Amino acid sequence: MNKIILILLISLFGIIVNQTYACSVFSYSNENVTIAAGNNDQPFDPNATIYCYPPEKGMNGVILLGYPDQMGIYRQGMNDKGLCWYITGTLPFIYSKNPNQLMVSPKTILQKCSTVKEAVKFLKRYQNSFMMFGCQSYLFADKYGNSAIVAGNTVIYKSKNKNYQILTNFRQNYPMSKWYYEFRLKEFRYKTLSQMLTEVKNPEILSFNNMLNAVEWGPGTQISSICDLKNQVIYVYLFHNFTDPVKINLKRELANGKHQIHMSTLFKKTFAYTNAENSYKIPIDSIFKTYLNKVVSENETKVANDGNFLKNYNYHKDLDKLISKYKYLKKHESNKYDFSEYQLEGVGTLLTVTGWNDGAIEVYKLNTESFPNSSKAFQLLANAYKKENKINLARVALKKANILDGANLMIREEIRELTPKY
Repeated sequence: MNKIILILLISLFGIIVNQTYACSVFSYSNENVTIAAGNNDQPFDPNATIYCYPPEKGMNGVILLGYPDQMGIYRQGMNDKGLCWYITGTLPFIYSKNPNQLMVSPKTILQKCSTVKEAVKFLKRYQNSFMMFGCQSYLFADKYGNSAIVAGNTVIYKSKNKNYQILTNFRQNYPMSKWYYEFRLKEFRYKTLSQMLTEVKNPEILSFNNMLNAVEWGPGTQISSICDLKNQVIYVYLFHNFTDPVKINLKRELANGKHQIHMSTLFKKTFAYTNAENSYKIPIDSIFKTYLNKVVSENETKVANDGNFLKNYNYHKDLDKLISKYKYLKKHESNKYDFSEYQLEGVGTLLTVTGWNDGAIEVYKLNTESFPNSSKAFQLLANAYKKENKINLARVALKKANILDGANLMIREEIRELTPKY
């Protein structure tokens, strides 16, 4: 049974963090510099964007980097008090969620907090809306040289014996995920950064780009940055080009008011970038994620003050329209969009996370229609049915999965568990 659970977790991990599959983040501080830096690695997306939110009454000014058509949008950012935040994907883990806790976005954390200590304390009062199933970890660092990794209920502070802290894609307090990533990737990124940060002497800010370059993940490295926390400057890199950063002075940029900057307009396009752009297909899951982002952003106050707001949101008519749009685009514009199987898998997971289980069922049903020979598509549909206690329908879906993949022991075990015992 334990082996089956492990396989299920790893399978789910592949669905959820497909878009953040090799991120590398670190903080470093000595008497001369205090920085945090990181690579966000994922399939190519030409819409990388800088989001600028000027200070308002009771809120810090914030600059965030991310993508407009992906759930969660933001991947890294910094505020005008010298606090920064980075995200990485991790193996799923279960952690205790207080049903009375409310949800909060990374943007809100940076707007409300000025230090690592404040950010950690703030998160203890909230259930983070983007830590889906506990499938992401955060690194916070501040201008005072403090840093901490937050993974679910666990907080790992930077060791007093080290002037650096590293976060990649394994959970450092969870042996199973460490084993998994060492097995898959030999965790060369963590080991490489650890060696380079141990050996660095009197570094200058831009010397850290060599470290980012050493652990970049080929064409998957989209957004990279180095945050100079004391001087309120972000050095931004696009598409693993570590020779020509764009320097952003936070206070000057925030003085221009609320605005967005398309990152590709700031850089000279390299051959690699142009080649990737020419072969790019729009992820079809973006039509669903854009809708979910719109719901969250338009109801930010309600989401923050009502833990059940998203679960109770009346989205059914909109979801029907989105499914119709999916079918239309697949029929008429299939060459423009990416209709890979994992696209709808991720959408179903997002709907489940927000409490829209019945919506997830509709999406997973659509996935079985689109990929009728995929046993995994029917497994996911069965899991969604089980969440709604529709056991008979779950059993039917699993039996179909078993026909498609008769050698899969996990499917047989699930069928056995759902079969009535007389």
